[in-house]
Amino acid sequence: MARRRSVSDAQILEVAREVFIEEGPGAATSQVAARVGLSEAAIFKRFGTKQRLFCEAVRPDGPVWVGALGRLAGRGELRETLVELVVALIAFYREVLPRLMLVWSSQLRTPEACAVGEGHPLVRTVRAVSGLLEAEASLGRLVAHDAETVARGLLGASMHFAFAEFVETADFFEESDQAYARSLVGMLLEGIGGELDASVEPMDAVERRAVWSGGVLAACGEDGSCAAGGGADRLVVGGGGG
Repeated sequence: MARRRSVSDAQILEVAREVFIEEGPGAATSQVAARVGLSEAAIFKRFGTKQRLFCEAVRPDGPVWVGALGRLAGRGELRETLVELVVALIAFYREVLPRLMLVWSSQLRTPEACAVGEGHPLVRTVRAVSGLLEAEASLGRLVAHDAETVARGLLGASMHFAFAEFVETADFFEESDQAYARSLVGMLLEGIGGELDASVEPMDAVERRAVWSGGVLAACGEDGSCAAGGGADRLVVGGGGG
């Protein structure tokens, strides 16, 4: 009969997560081994490589509510359901962003060690939110749109709120989770489009590209040389400083 392990894999991963978050991806596996009371060889026997230990330790889990989200469709006030969803997403990203940043910045992150494909918790979260939106649209409580695009928009807006705290810029945005969620959901349900005004000054495609590229319009000769000026049909990217 095999002897029961005194330290479970889950316990090792919990300690490894703490070590990597405290010390960064460069933390030695010997530090993990010392904290759990095992030899470093025992750690490698279970996880094979440091890369695999790192990926399994810091890879974010999905929100606990993902599997039950579909049960909310058609029940209660839709606005409140979406507000609660955004608040829950913000809490989720607050928890997992430090781990995501470790994964993104680490040289230990390799496709072979960290691949999870469709099972990735962030993918499953998008699928679950999309499913809720599709169900609500089928009931007539939402206008039919590309549900995945809307879901990713909600996730992205929620992640940005948590990220602002993570990089210590939250003081510039003075909103509570609830207030932000209610404003975001209100914008989604009510829209931001106004009446089209035919009298507005037109803007051609070249001018638009100048705005988004940070460039300037320039007068360009047939040889391809350009001089700063107006009335041109070419764009010098990055030419507009200061």
